[in-house]
Amino acid sequence: MAVVDKDFSLSFARRLSAIFPNHAPFRVSSTRYDGCRRYVVRVGSTLLADFLSQPVGKLDDFIRPFAPAFLRGLFDAEGCVIVANNRGRRLSMRVELTNSDLGILQYAHKLLGLYNVDSKIGRYNRPSPVTRFIRGRPVKFSSQTFWLVIRRQVSLCHFRGFIGFNIGRKQRKLVWALNLIRCFGTKAAANEWTRIYRKNGVRWVERDWQTWENDHPLPRSASGSGLVV
Repeated sequence: MAVVDKDFSLSFARRLSAIFPNHAPFRVSSTRYDGCRRYVVRVGSTLLADFLSQPVGKLDDFIRPFAPAFLRGLFDAEGCVIVANNRGRRLSMRVELTNSDLGILQYAHKLLGLYNVDSKIGRYNRPSPVTRFIRGRPVKFSSQTFWLVIRRQVSLCHFRGFIGFNIGRKQRKLVWALNLIRCFGTKAAANEWTRIYRKNGVRWVERDWQTWENDHPLPRSASGSGLVV
């Protein structure tokens, strides 16, 4: 596995080490490709490959006892937190999962329901194949892509509490957006959001945390309780 998020690669390595206790602990190496650093974890196991090649429905007995961990890994790999501040007028957010395998999204939808997380599934209405730019590089998608989205605030809070992300930047974005909306409401939260994040092209990027924390103590709600991180 080669990914740009070190948090994700470390989590993957720890899980592999648990599956293969007689193997030396799996380590994360790094490499650069087209100016982008990637973190790499390697494992060679025909048994594991054959096991994971089964349809997700046949793995239900293995997945169900560890459903939050399964969902967390799925959202780490294929999910994102989408935040919009509508030019400072209103802060809105959603968590989205994309995949070309509709069955995986349907299975994730069923598992999310176990934790009172309401989600909807749909299909992108775009021509196939389509080219998208990811981190500045063109990537061609030849198959139809489907999406699963979580929008309701109560469901997003349940998602944060029961599932969340291993990837730190995704988890922080989820937590900050939810807490700002809860503490300030959607209108005031739009301005508070730009104190923590700045726009870099189409992406929201965290400002320097230490500088922001020194200048802006953690906001508190009207009841006096602090942010839930």
